[in-house]
Amino acid sequence: MQKILNKKSLFVFVFSAILLIAFSLRTYVWLHSAGLWADEGCVLQNILTRNFLHLFLPLDNIQCTPPLFLILQKFVVQAFPFNKTAMRFLPYLASILSVIAFAFLTLKLFKNKMSILFSNFVFATHLDLLFFTQAYKQYSTDVLFAILIFIIGLALKDKKLSPAKWFCVGIFAIISILSSYISILLIAILICFYLLKMFKDKAFDKNFLAFIIPVGAFFIPYFLINCLPAIKNEGLQLYWHTQEAFFPVGVSAWGEMMNFLVGTKSCLVLCSILLMFGLFHFYNENKFAFEYFISVFVSSIVFALLSIYPLSPSRVSAFLIPYVIILISAFWTRFGIRKIISALVIVFYMFCISYYETFDEVKYLTSQKVVFKQSNADLFIKYLYDTEVKPTDYIFVDFGSQVIFQQYDYEKRFKENQILYNGYDFDFEKTMKLRKIGDEIFFFISDDYIADNEYKTYKNQIDTKCKILLAKTSDDGTFLKCRVVR
Repeated sequence: MQKILNKKSLFVFVFSAILLIAFSLRTYVWLHSAGLWADEGCVLQNILTRNFLHLFLPLDNIQCTPPLFLILQKFVVQAFPFNKTAMRFLPYLASILSVIAFAFLTLKLFKNKMSILFSNFVFATHLDLLFFTQAYKQYSTDVLFAILIFIIGLALKDKKLSPAKWFCVGIFAIISILSSYISILLIAILICFYLLKMFKDKAFDKNFLAFIIPVGAFFIPYFLINCLPAIKNEGLQLYWHTQEAFFPVGVSAWGEMMNFLVGTKSCLVLCSILLMFGLFHFYNENKFAFEYFISVFVSSIVFALLSIYPLSPSRVSAFLIPYVIILISAFWTRFGIRKIISALVIVFYMFCISYYETFDEVKYLTSQKVVFKQSNADLFIKYLYDTEVKPTDYIFVDFGSQVIFQQYDYEKRFKENQILYNGYDFDFEKTMKLRKIGDEIFFFISDDYIADNEYKTYKNQIDTKCKILLAKTSDDGTFLKCRVVR
């Protein structure tokens, strides 16, 4: 098999096919993305209510999003008012560019063609990377810059740059920091590497000043104005502490983290072995890569322990995905396809796990029935626009929709005083008790969006205290108009 792959034309064909799969999956998810969910709505609200300069300041609604991402998204919103496909273009573009950058990185790191093909296939079909393609947040951007910064580090490790080239690297660093918060950590690691190199060489590179001075002059005020308030944000701290992101420990947490990073389920032992082997491989073959990976992993844990940056099997750890995929793919550099164990690994991974789950997940992501990932506020508005709603009628808006409901109300038909927003406590019963006999209320209850026990509470309150005047049921949920009769 390896000999067959050595034929350049066949390798190029397979490699191109993998990239085509990556582009196709991401494009499909982007074009068929669901409506905005709560956190996305919070980001959009900040974009709509702030001018460009104020996007550098700490955000409202317990959000933390890099300013350059917000600025670019504001241009998009102004050019294409509330077009969800257009609004998700930047995450989609970052995801597409990350595929290209990752392909370039693997070609640079690996000589073994099986390692190149395997790593790119995993990256192409990774479930969470596909989800981030259509997420109105910076997660795809985090992945892209994690790859680019590593590429820059590899390119600079043995080179002496002119002041002009160092300045250009500094501009890239500033753009990275403005686009992705985790870039701060990754760039800091590269700076430490270069400072240590100068210390070992006992020679200070004056040209390095062309990099560190502009980066430092930018970063200090940026950190004080934007980053430090985000770190100290009580809402964010509370949320991530409740998610055990400062820092997950134990076998189960490690298993969840590995499943997230690798993009598979139920292969903790196998992936852990492959990860350790990858570190061993780079220790022998590429010391810079080994030291970089170790530094990133250790620093991430330290930042989590200090409650500076969360680390959990979720979106905040997306930047680690390309690094882990590279490490588990190094297996092929030592064990060829001729060994049965190698064949079993690739069949098990590609077909039994990655292939099956990916296409099933893509279908789920684009079904408009995604748990937590979207609120169905856009569907609710469509139902309301097609129905006569009097100024005296009430509209019950669930927790996931409340941030973005009025943003989806393009025509501004509905007033604040007729909207019943559900709070963090999901006290639906209390909401109903406050209504008078004869009040008419519109509901949209997504069966898949809310938990089973919450749905039962909703249904029980409606059945016992209301007379149903209108009911429309679809795959998306249940749209109701009720009159209070208790």
